[in-house]
Amino acid sequence: MHSSKLLKIIQVFDDADLKTLGQFIKSALYNQDKSRGDIEKLFNYLQAQAPHYPKALLTKAQVHTLIYPEESFKKSRIDLLMNKLLRIVKLFIVHQYPISQGGEIAESLAFAKFCSERNLTQQFELAIKSLWKKQQSITSRDSSFYYNDFLINQEIVLFNSLYNQKKDDLNILQTIKSLDIYYVVTKLEYTCALLSASKETSIDLEDSIVLLKTLSPLIEKGSLAVPLVKVYYQAFLLLLLKGTDEAIYDKYRNLLKHHQAHIPTMQLKGLQAHARNYCIFKYNNGGREEDLFEVFELFKEHLEEGFLYYNDGLLPSTFQTIVRLGLKLKAYDWIKNFLDKYQGRIVGTQHPEEVYHFNLANYYFSVQAYDKALDYLAGNYENTYYTIFAKCLEIKIYYETKSVLLDAKILNFKLFIFRNRRISKEKKEANNNFIDVLKQINHHKTKGNQKRINSIKTKIQLKKRIAEKEWILEQLELLR
Repeated sequence: MHSSKLLKIIQVFDDADLKTLGQFIKSALYNQDKSRGDIEKLFNYLQAQAPHYPKALLTKAQVHTLIYPEESFKKSRIDLLMNKLLRIVKLFIVHQYPISQGGEIAESLAFAKFCSERNLTQQFELAIKSLWKKQQSITSRDSSFYYNDFLINQEIVLFNSLYNQKKDDLNILQTIKSLDIYYVVTKLEYTCALLSASKETSIDLEDSIVLLKTLSPLIEKGSLAVPLVKVYYQAFLLLLLKGTDEAIYDKYRNLLKHHQAHIPTMQLKGLQAHARNYCIFKYNNGGREEDLFEVFELFKEHLEEGFLYYNDGLLPSTFQTIVRLGLKLKAYDWIKNFLDKYQGRIVGTQHPEEVYHFNLANYYFSVQAYDKALDYLAGNYENTYYTIFAKCLEIKIYYETKSVLLDAKILNFKLFIFRNRRISKEKKEANNNFIDVLKQINHHKTKGNQKRINSIKTKIQLKKRIAEKEWILEQLELLR
């Protein structure tokens, strides 16, 4: 037994380590094995032999006699018991050497760190070899993979610094490379998120942008040309140029399709969202129906492939975007089927039925079933912006049906916008403009008055923010 892995590790523990380890082994939380009593006996016996661990007292036969005095010697039984104790000792080491990343890699890395600090050269080399094997078996690689890659290489540097007499590069070059990849992929991920979330941001990103552009050759073909970095860099260019270069979008989609098997699901969902945001931006700035169709088809594709799901459902914003796009394209049958199919899969809100009913009302408004639309509209919603959308929809219904209640609803909405402090300044401006323009359109002097209609249209085009702009322009054209 004196040559076993277990004893080699136990021997490097001092008295304080052994005392803490003994308490760890006695804990039912960490030692739940059916043989826990025998495991404790084995450890207590080994602890009693510290610090010299005499060979004569540590043969497997000697240990067997102590633990199983009534039974004949079975080497396999002692081997099994030693392995069970070794697993608990390794778990103890993991708790003593916590690593920020979780999982099996972290546990193995903690054990390698322990072996390095205690000069267990053979065990360290075996642990590192096992770590590399686990790392290379991972095909879906996110930033945590490259962080673990850096941690493993860093541990080799620390070990070589202590025990490598040749004093070669100590694995420093490989460590720097793994750190570069981790840093760049993380920087790109956060930069893309920031660019996507703030399309009109005033935040100064110039320093980050210059650095990332400088790294372009290494990302395209050099040491940083790993799949995730290449895809994120293309997303960065796409978001930075805000839809002005179709070739970049095509290259991004091709890269994403080519490498998606090696990108974890969460990162892949985010990267697919960048593609959708590009198409939405292109449509919002061009207004072409073919761009709108492209956005809608992309949402349908991602819905089918599962990229839109969050906790096995759809977020309210995603649900509403799909309905809004489909209704703009008059894909009424598809949208009705979507509403029926996904009404029970809305997540991220305490009131999913409100989201469903609002979007159902929007559908009925689009097919001119106005009474049904009004039936599904609520007065107030959990989300203030749903309340705003609902009040706008109600006003549009009363306008199209020439209801005598229109003026009262407009006044009510104006007061709601003015009094509600939770509505942003930009939203207040957009909705106030919507009300003011609609009042001008609804004036009896407007219908058939080309000069007045053109004047109103010019005012609309000059306004930076106006809610329901497309619908307003449609109504204005009908008055000609």
